[in-house]
Amino acid sequence: MVVGVSLSGYLSKYRSFALCATLLILNLLLSYLFSWAFPNAFAGHFEPEDSLLYNFFLVVVFAPLIETYFFQKLLLGWLSRWTKNEAIAVLVAALLFGSQHFYSLPYMAKTFISGAMYNILFLTIYKKGQPAFWIVCASHSAFNLIAFCAYVIEKL
Repeated sequence: MVVGVSLSGYLSKYRSFALCATLLILNLLLSYLFSWAFPNAFAGHFEPEDSLLYNFFLVVVFAPLIETYFFQKLLLGWLSRWTKNEAIAVLVAALLFGSQHFYSLPYMAKTFISGAMYNILFLTIYKKGQPAFWIVCASHSAFNLIAFCAYVIEKL
């Protein structure tokens, strides 16, 4: 049984909004668990000398657009066609997604899991014939917005 194929097939019966909301909640819970288990692993995301507006744009707008385009639209799509195995494509693209978030090893592990969730969401939405790029990008942006706001509130 191929996990990526059967999972995206199973999830396709749910509404896209419900899938995005579920992914957001799971990603927030995952972040909470990782930050509890590894308290210093999530430090250093923002450069203090950069403006708040610059960091907001970078984290909430730019990063989700670029990462979704590269890791889901291009890489996941290419890997799916090349390997003809969506489970392998999901895991390899997630591994590369996690590896480019190199703040710490626990953070890379957390973003590997998040990347796998975004990849499965992308495949599921794509198979439904909906705009997978924009939906996954919005979901990623929503998570980053919550993380950004939590960071700003913590620094007040």
